[in-house]
Amino acid sequence: MLDLRSIIDQIKGYDTYSVRNGVIIRRYALFREEQLPVEEVESWAIYPEMIFDVVEIKKKNSLSLIWFDYRNDLIGILKSLA
Repeated sequence: MLDLRSIIDQIKGYDTYSVRNGVIIRRYALFREEQLPVEEVESWAIYPEMIFDVVEIKKKNSLSLIWFDYRNDLIGILKSLA
C-alpha cells in the first residue's frame, strides 16, 4: 500500500522503495513498479551524487541494475538485509 509521501515523491519524479515478503519493490513513474527478490541480490555499491545516490545492484545471474535513491530508503533496505 502506498503512503502519501510515496505518492508525492512519485509525482515529483522520485523513485521510492519498500520491501515486502522478501521482495524489494521499486515504484516509479506514478504507479508503475519493478520487483527484485532479495535472494537474487549478490552485491551492491553506492555512488553518492549531489541530491541522490546511484545504487548498483548486481544480481546472481550477473546482470546489474542501476537505481536512483533520493530518500535513502533503498540504502536502508539493503543495509538491513546485509
